[in-house]
Amino acid sequence: MFDREHAKQSEGSRGGSWGSSLPSHQSGSTKEQFCPVVPPADGGGINDGNGPRSSGVSTAAAKVMSHWADGVHKPHQGPNGVPMSRNGGTAEDAKAAASHGGSDGGNDTLRHYIEVNEGRKAKVYNDTKGHPTVGIGFNLDRGNARAVMKSLGIDYDKVRAGQAILTDAQINHLFDHDVVTATRDAKEVVGSKTFGELSEGRRIVVIDMVFNLGKAGLANFRKAIAAIQQGNYNEAAKQMKDSAWYGQVGDRAKRNVEMMRSGDGPADSHEPGHGGSKPSTHVWHQAPALSDVRSGLAVLQLGQEGPAIKRVQTLLDLAVDGRFGPGTERAVKDFQRLHHLAADGVIGSASLKALETRHSTTPSGGAPARDPGAGGVANTEEHAGDVPGYADIEKQKFQGGIPGGGAFTWHDALWLPSDKRHAKKSEVSTEILANIARQAQALSKVSAHFGKQVSIHCWLRPPAYNAKIGGATNSAHLRGSATDFHMSGLTAEQVRKEIRATHGLYPGAGETGVSWVHLDLEHTKWFGK
Repeated sequence: MFDREHAKQSEGSRGGSWGSSLPSHQSGSTKEQFCPVVPPADGGGINDGNGPRSSGVSTAAAKVMSHWADGVHKPHQGPNGVPMSRNGGTAEDAKAAASHGGSDGGNDTLRHYIEVNEGRKAKVYNDTKGHPTVGIGFNLDRGNARAVMKSLGIDYDKVRAGQAILTDAQINHLFDHDVVTATRDAKEVVGSKTFGELSEGRRIVVIDMVFNLGKAGLANFRKAIAAIQQGNYNEAAKQMKDSAWYGQVGDRAKRNVEMMRSGDGPADSHEPGHGGSKPSTHVWHQAPALSDVRSGLAVLQLGQEGPAIKRVQTLLDLAVDGRFGPGTERAVKDFQRLHHLAADGVIGSASLKALETRHSTTPSGGAPARDPGAGGVANTEEHAGDVPGYADIEKQKFQGGIPGGGAFTWHDALWLPSDKRHAKKSEVSTEILANIARQAQALSKVSAHFGKQVSIHCWLRPPAYNAKIGGATNSAHLRGSATDFHMSGLTAEQVRKEIRATHGLYPGAGETGVSWVHLDLEHTKWFGK
């Protein structure tokens, strides 16, 4: 029998870190079968209060960004409201930017840099010149503001009057429109050929200046633009520094001048253990209060610092320094993947709720209870009486945490990918639930060892389901004792090698020679190729 789970898994959706060529298997094979990654419980991307959940770049954005180096197309969310004047752009640009339901108007580094400079506000405020502004520097006084907002289904009058608060999705779509427009305008001002030859840092500078000054404002830097076109970046930086703009904008202008001179991109933030001192071009912004994040009025993201970041780092069991740097962002993304939230590395209301819920329902401030005598494995006996019945699991819509299993939920264990449903009560016995709890406890230790979240493909397989997909006739999946998964950034072989080399890390064994990780509690010796 052809493995239908394999047939449904496309090359693009698998990801290169955990396999490229997945062979089909025959019925009766002793090999375990591959399952797709478990999706969110509602069958789609859970809106984290951080915006749309597509990673596809819109057609308009792709054309405008055609010269950008390859990058991760995931937007960040901006922190505080900062004044801004804005360029134009058409309602058609806004529709194009939103056409794929995504907020990926361009390169990740560019977007984050602009958002840190501009800030992010869900409710209208007046900038330093008195212009009503909303979102990421969207000037409501500009000529096309009403048309752009109308094209995205936003009530301009209510927003301007302060009677409506934008959703994060709406803020992101407005930002998409402005990223597309500003990039196009910067390209026109400096020339398409010149723009294509600029380093990433210098492209960011000219686009950011359009955001700050508008197309006409950038065009007024005639001597600087001429120097850029000649490749004389020291002179371009000098002309920028000698302008009135440099004295008016402050640190933003200083960073742009330095990036124009050096060609480097915005400096990465520094975290303990990452080495080096804080680069001169980086600026930390005060993080909003947790109460604002809970209510959906603000988000926590890369580049922020403050008490709220310390709290998040504590909830994630990280070294606490109060600065949201790359290490914190990676940990947030891993947590979001495990909880079926959009893995954008941004803490919105849903991500914060998931973090705080996990922390309040697990021992020792978020970490599962440990049994020192078992080398750190969660104490199975301690949680044996805590395993709920199926009715209670179903009542929580399968989103409840597995006792002693860290961040794992019953959705992770009971979702059947090919059928797109959870296992039924008739398919789940008390013994199976206990096996799932033991496996969750063991996998929690594996996850902690690697410092990465486990992305589940499949866990329990009821008999009829197992037969339908071509699973092994006596698979440990039948009893909830086996899990197929991958870890972001690692190949399956790397994960297996580390587990096998670390005595006591996992109390069972798994399968070799496959492009996903299979671990089960029933085998004591590794099997397969």
